Amino acid sequence: MNNPLIDRVRAKPHKVDEITNPIIAAARPRKSLVATPKPNPLIPHNTGMPNNREPSSLEAVANVIDLPKSSALDILTGKDPTDQWSTPTSSINRTTGQQFLREKNIIDDEPSWKNAIAGFAVDVAADPLTYFGGVGILTRAGKAASKAGLLKGTTAASSLTEATTKTARQLLDEAEDGAKAHEAFKLAGGTDDLLDKPLKHTIDFMGKDIGKGLAPAIDKAKELAIEVPGMRHLRAAFSPAVLNTVTKAGQDIAEVRKTTMDEALVDLGYRFAQPMRNSDATTGKALLHDVAKQAEMSGLEMSRFADYIDASDINKAFENSQHLTKASAMAGAAQELLGLSAKTDGSGVPMLEALKRLGLDTEASRKAVSDWSNGRAIESLSIDKALLDDAGRFIKPYTDPEVIGGTRKAIESFNRVLKAHLTLPFPQWQARNLLSGQIQNVAMGASDLKHLPKDLMSVLRLKQNKSIRGISKDIPEYKQLGVSDAEATKMLQDEMFAHGVTTTQSAADVSRNTNRMLGSEMLLDASRGNATRDAGFKSFNPFDVDNFLPTKIGGKLASQIEDFNRVTPYINLRRTGHTPEMAAERVASLQISYENLTHFEKKYAKNIIPFWTFSSRMLPLITKELIKHPGGPAAQMVKLGAKSDRSSDKPNWMKGETSIPIDGKHYSGFGLMHEDATKLLGPLLKGDLPELAKQVGSRVNPLLRFPIEQATGTDIRTGRSLKTFDDASKLLGQELGPTAEHAIRSSPLARYAAEARQLQKKQENALLRFATGIRTGE
Repeated sequence: MNNPLIDRVRAKPHKVDEITNPIIAAARPRKSLVATPKPNPLIPHNTGMPNNREPSSLEAVANVIDLPKSSALDILTGKDPTDQWSTPTSSINRTTGQQFLREKNIIDDEPSWKNAIAGFAVDVAADPLTYFGGVGILTRAGKAASKAGLLKGTTAASSLTEATTKTARQLLDEAEDGAKAHEAFKLAGGTDDLLDKPLKHTIDFMGKDIGKGLAPAIDKAKELAIEVPGMRHLRAAFSPAVLNTVTKAGQDIAEVRKTTMDEALVDLGYRFAQPMRNSDATTGKALLHDVAKQAEMSGLEMSRFADYIDASDINKAFENSQHLTKASAMAGAAQELLGLSAKTDGSGVPMLEALKRLGLDTEASRKAVSDWSNGRAIESLSIDKALLDDAGRFIKPYTDPEVIGGTRKAIESFNRVLKAHLTLPFPQWQARNLLSGQIQNVAMGASDLKHLPKDLMSVLRLKQNKSIRGISKDIPEYKQLGVSDAEATKMLQDEMFAHGVTTTQSAADVSRNTNRMLGSEMLLDASRGNATRDAGFKSFNPFDVDNFLPTKIGGKLASQIEDFNRVTPYINLRRTGHTPEMAAERVASLQISYENLTHFEKKYAKNIIPFWTFSSRMLPLITKELIKHPGGPAAQMVKLGAKSDRSSDKPNWMKGETSIPIDGKHYSGFGLMHEDATKLLGPLLKGDLPELAKQVGSRVNPLLRFPIEQATGTDIRTGRSLKTFDDASKLLGQELGPTAEHAIRSSPLARYAAEARQLQKKQENALLRFATGIRTGE
């Protein structure tokens, strides 16, 4: 029988410091005075993991982005720099910064903060990706153009080559509004000396411009992928930009009209900002009247919108105006699709019948369709059924709202109650939400650590209805206008309101849509607003999560935290020259928009996976960040988390979470941005389908998961037998049985029971865990 200790020594000749035999470890000198012999580069040099265990999901992701660094350190230590590339998700055949320093006799073998910091510094310095975060590097002119939104909407090819190899002056001169483009470029930091500079340089590897060769391939691959049968349906299910349409013509029009609709909503927000701040219902109703007139001119049958042309207060006026604005934009999209795709051969659905089906049978719509079809008579036109269906997908959500069946309504109600009780009442969830949100903003460049305290104080002043000190000088546009801090603060509030920066839902995605201006909460759902003012017995009804005292208080706190997480990066982005549009777009991508969902996601995905919105948005965000900036702060955090996972004394239940070892314990539970994403990305990279199935299955609605787990007798998330769970029994002091235990853990009561049980154990740091989410493992 093989001796595992001898086998490990043979496999890792230069890794004596990892031998776990305590007798040998005690006899080993702290620091070798003899130079380490140069190992044979042909011999695999580092198993990297105790007992060759399978890497965690977090380690797998870190190992992939760590390949260039590992190869560089292998070269410096005379080892084979290619062997790790055959096992990219594994830690075997790797050289770390600490190992490099030990081999050079710079540090000793003792685990310490000093050695860990020194090793991490070498890891960062030796990683080529630290210096080259992506294929292309924007020049100062390119960065200014990007902040000003002048590169937005370019194709893959033009973003890498055509548009960005032009000079700034060429790009500005081609803009629809040249003067406005020049002004935006200037405010974003684009000085006169940059006007004739190229917007982008691409890194030259071995004399070849990667951008020019790669960009056409990207565009071609995208075109081919979309033409794969079923791909347009898949795109409709998961891309809000195509507005649920499935035909090529429908999706092409949708992408343009979606942008137009968003711009119209921003304009509406600016018009309503001051009346909303002043609770001016008279002005709000006048604005709603103007919007209704525009809606009628757009071709809508206004008889279908009788409930939207009047309002009882400013909040309802704004809500109705938003609805009519969206309907008007989609009426235009439907008319464009019908007109451009109209036929005159008599096949398909007659155009007049099509307009009736869509609720657009008005003189204005007939004229619009005729104009889009080059002035042909409406009576001579017809439309294919598939295109008519797409036109319906544009307009029917506003003319014929979906009727939700009893089963779906029950599931959605259960999900709201479940998510509210799993998150909102608990201080540790709130603390993790604030901490992870701020770290994410800094790591991805939206917040500046130097200005973060000042920006956090700015949010506090906004909440106290006070002016932000120095804001008139901090933001270039305000400085140019010469306004006071008080005037600049109001301008900032208005633009954040208009661009939806302060239009938030709690991160638990439990509350109905609310639109809020800092210092003045605006509830758009009138029925909810009335209920909120009802302080009767409903406040003690746990099924009424809007008014149940713990979830109501927690919801308000969550909303405040969302403001801190969204407004602080917005202020910093505006300070650095980003336009309101670009700053708001960046904030929405980092802090997750819970409103921009497809029909499929609303109807199916969110009901199957209650926290679908967070996971589905965070996974591509983190993946894109790691690809774009594999040497950036987010990637370094992934690597740091993976280092803690490799620790042999870290409990398995903490694997995949970033932890800090202190006094022989691991402190974890920071809820950092990458952790949820890497739990899915890791199995994908490893090709570990069982682990991926477990991760997806653990996110499934308990209503669906419960019968499966009952049938198999196994908890999907942990793989444990249901018979091994007894926390609720111990909490109550009586035996409940596996089925009752399982029912409690699958219900909205699960978090309450778990937290009560933890406090009952009276463990060390139990209160720290309850208050902050920081957990300890030994």
